[in-house]
Amino acid sequence: MSKVITCPSGLEGEIRTLTGAELKLFGNRKLAKAGRTMGDILKGCWLRTVAPGPYLRMKSGADGGLVMDWDQVLTGDLMHAFIEIRRLGWGDAYDFTFQCTDRECRKDHADTTGWSLSLADLKTRLLTAEARDVFIGSNRLPYRFGEVPVTYRLMTWADEREASARLTKYKDDDENLMLAGMAERLVEIDGQEVAVLERIAWLNEQPAPAITDFQEHLLATDPGPVTGIEVQCRFCQSILRIDLPFGETWFRRAKVKPTE
Repeated sequence: MSKVITCPSGLEGEIRTLTGAELKLFGNRKLAKAGRTMGDILKGCWLRTVAPGPYLRMKSGADGGLVMDWDQVLTGDLMHAFIEIRRLGWGDAYDFTFQCTDRECRKDHADTTGWSLSLADLKTRLLTAEARDVFIGSNRLPYRFGEVPVTYRLMTWADEREASARLTKYKDDDENLMLAGMAERLVEIDGQEVAVLERIAWLNEQPAPAITDFQEHLLATDPGPVTGIEVQCRFCQSILRIDLPFGETWFRRAKVKPTE
């Protein structure tokens, strides 16, 4: 079973569903810890490249087709292909569980909430022509951060893995995690390329409206599936916004209808 898909950047390729070989990769903890699960699965399930999109520097294989280096592919393209592979094999309905983010609720209720959605309902942001040209060149997109000119980068899968490794020290520090994650995107501040710790220090001194404006800009312009979803805790009834989880039920058929 295969089909041709178009990724947010314009990359087109033929994918197939998983075999047992790729299914084993999904449960490999070492791969997961290294952040290589999605890329390694895609290596097996990506049959051929129909159109390269912005990846003009990819090498050709023995058959003349492009060999995709998934480390150098935009995170949004990789996520899109990964979701499409799941849809191809198991359909659009997806069941999962989550735990409430409210500490008091978690203290009173150790159980999780079950949720179901249709992957077909996920929205996708496309890579703009302007951003495509910049990515092919320097990957330095201009932005005015309040009164200060800055540049930021679109993240490849390799960039994302490296950033995630650095951000682990902030995993229990939500306030600094936000600024540290933003600093990973920035490259130049007022024409100067600075180290990530200097970027974090600079962000700490910036007006809050400029920070939230930059957040919204990134959310609106980053290509890829919109994986931030709203769910509701069954205990405290709070509406929560979480990232789409790729848990143990990801490669399983759904058992219930999508939650209304």
